Amino acid sequence: MHIYTGGRPSESAKKLADALGAKRLKQAGPRISVPVLVNWGCSEPPAREVQAGRVLNDPLAVQVASNKLAFFEAVGDRARTPEWITNRDLAVQWRDAGITVVCRLLLRASGGDGIVICEPGGVDIPHAPLYTKYVPKSHEYRIHVVRNAISHEGVHFMVQRKVRRPGAPVENCKVRNLENGFIYQLEDWEDTPPDVLDQAEKALDCTGLDFGAVDVMWHEGRGLAYVLEINTRPGLEERTARKYAEALKQL
Repeated sequence: MHIYTGGRPSESAKKLADALGAKRLKQAGPRISVPVLVNWGCSEPPAREVQAGRVLNDPLAVQVASNKLAFFEAVGDRARTPEWITNRDLAVQWRDAGITVVCRLLLRASGGDGIVICEPGGVDIPHAPLYTKYVPKSHEYRIHVVRNAISHEGVHFMVQRKVRRPGAPVENCKVRNLENGFIYQLEDWEDTPPDVLDQAEKALDCTGLDFGAVDVMWHEGRGLAYVLEINTRPGLEERTARKYAEALKQL
């Protein structure tokens, strides 16, 4: 088994390679044949000639997952996402109707980059390729899902929940990222709302990915989960890398 990162340094890929006892594939080099190639977040195939018996996470599927608009289009009505549009005039109508609008200035971004939240009350709506209705969340989860080798359906194998980092001031709970004082902690999947797990597994099924970390928010009052995106190169530490290694070996 080899891991391909597109030539980009990745501590997570290194930890995964260590846990798997796998090699990382260099961007350049002679022709190579490998039985299994784990594509770690690359939307383009390797520049060098690589023959792989099996590729986990086809680059075309990664392209879909890494583009937020393409991802929402792929999901359609098969998994629940926040209501979204691409028309600025409609976004203005949302705002005027008292709806908080999340403007996505960047379709390929992470960690909250490119997000502008426009509250009702006349605030200007910027031109953006994607707008979503803000959904208040009780909790935000990252559900790690792998495609079952027999049924070909998504199955969760690890659950994380965003929590406040001890001692860190939290000024913005609408965007829960590291900069705003939030980190992920491992959770017992039995304590996770079933709809959170269900929506994450359905989302992976829509993309053609073999594995991914699905970001899902949970609205306690509605009893509903909403999928935000799928990460194809999530951050890992040694313990979570071992869980990924176990899941990929089974796949």
